[in-house]
Amino acid sequence: MLHDPVENLAWESESTSTYSSSDEESPESSSITDGEQLPGETSDEADGLREEWLRMIDSIICKLEALRLLLEAEDDHSSYSSEG
Repeated sequence: MLHDPVENLAWESESTSTYSSSDEESPESSSITDGEQLPGETSDEADGLREEWLRMIDSIICKLEALRLLLEAEDDHSSYSSEG
C-alpha cells in the first residue's frame, strides 16, 4: 500500500511540534486518511483532488531528482577540473 507523504511528514514532525494536547483532539486538526473525505465533498471530487496532489508531488520529485543529477554532474566536473 502506498503511504501518504504528507501524513508521514506530519508523523515525523509530531515529536518536535509545540502544540498542546488539546489542539490534537480538536476536529480542525484531525487528519483526513485514505477513504475519508472533507465535509461537502463528493467521492469524485476527493479522488480528483487526490490525483491532482499526486501529480504535483510526482512533478516535485522529478524536479528534485533532476536537480540532484545536475548537482552531482557539477561536483564531478569541478573535481575533474581541479585534478587536471
